[in-house]
Amino acid sequence: MDELQKLLQDTKDLSPKARRELLLPRLSRGDISRIFHLLLAGKEQRAFLRLLCDLAPQKEMQEIIQHNIELHPEAFPRLLQSEDPKVRKTCAQLLGRVCPDAFAPHLLHALAAEKTDFVRPSILLALGNARHAEGVREALRAFVIPEGDEKQVKEQQLALQKALSSLSSLEKPALPLAGACKGKILYLSCPNARVTALEMQELGFSPEEIADCRTSRLEAAFEKPAVYR
Repeated sequence: MDELQKLLQDTKDLSPKARRELLLPRLSRGDISRIFHLLLAGKEQRAFLRLLCDLAPQKEMQEIIQHNIELHPEAFPRLLQSEDPKVRKTCAQLLGRVCPDAFAPHLLHALAAEKTDFVRPSILLALGNARHAEGVREALRAFVIPEGDEKQVKEQQLALQKALSSLSSLEKPALPLAGACKGKILYLSCPNARVTALEMQELGFSPEEIADCRTSRLEAAFEKPAVYR
């Protein structure tokens, strides 16, 4: 058994985070190239794709993975059409994490062709990350989830909602300046103080005004208290 395949076998039961923390110090750029070589040769495709997904959140590793994907651009559309639905699912997850814009046309084609319910949410979420690819928002707005098992349909609906929400954030108009909000009830999307500060900064409040709001439970900057939803 190849050394990398053995390493994969030894860590298969770990959580993604635990496996990432264990393997990052041990895997070199050459090891990642070797993983791609084995993956594209048809070896342990499910497991190697899952491993690459687990490693992708780390920025440097993501750049190495993206580089290797770009070296084999024709291989990943084929993986999206694999006979193994778990390979299709995990390939979509990897492309969605690493290079969704570049592969958006292939992901859209995969979504239209996909017949397995549990694969579609991963494709939808990957497309939700393709925020600069032309036509993705329009295609997802027009997408109709096929009838099927109630649980699977709900999971697809949730994934579609998340994808559209991610894409629609690009269309939100600029927020008004703070002066336009003073004297009114301000509806905040999250009561968490750290998030609130960022939202108020985007509205145009100064750091001093934000500090006043936080220390007086958001009442100092308004004639009426802020309302959370």
